[in-house]
Amino acid sequence: VVLWTKSPRNMLEHSSLRQALEELVSAGVQIALQLTVTGFGGSFVEPGISPWPETMDLLAALLDSGLIEARAVTIRYDPLLQIACTGLGVFSNCRSELFRAIVAAASKLTIDRMVTSRADLDGYPRAAARLKDVGLEAIGPSEETARQFVSQMDGVCSSHGIELAVCCSPAVELGSAGCIDGRRYNELADEHGQRGQAPCSERRHNAT
Repeated sequence: VVLWTKSPRNMLEHSSLRQALEELVSAGVQIALQLTVTGFGGSFVEPGISPWPETMDLLAALLDSGLIEARAVTIRYDPLLQIACTGLGVFSNCRSELFRAIVAAASKLTIDRMVTSRADLDGYPRAAARLKDVGLEAIGPSEETARQFVSQMDGVCSSHGIELAVCCSPAVELGSAGCIDGRRYNELADEHGQRGQAPCSERRHNAT
């Protein structure tokens, strides 16, 4: 079972969900987590999302609970996004110091896989429209800017023994294919053939 969220809080604090997860684990079902940490949490961009240090503290508590193991967790630093706000300038998570801090926190929790992708607002026009509704405009990053930043990200991850993969964009070959790596989960479960590669893996290869 692969869960995808911006906060693991409910996995710990929602009684019905936690009970269901505990029953699955007791039955031998592997729980995996795709945890999105954009770096915008707690800001006006994501006011309803916890700041990233709080999210990582919740992840630490989740790992301590025994519901999930660190190797079944993927940290998603995505989408890479640059936002213009009238009168306030440009806000971006394409920032080396921010990414380095998040990677260091992930490394302390023995997380060994991260995924990133470039914001595709052409493909998601409703997201772009919602930004404009609150006075924001997505202005990037460009494919080339994203490529350059991903190269920096890869160096940071490598220095901590973390694999970095790219989902769809920018079109670079890094790590195992796709955001959900079925082969990895099968290896963790010591089983074969139950989970295929994510569709984004095929889309990314077609783009290169």
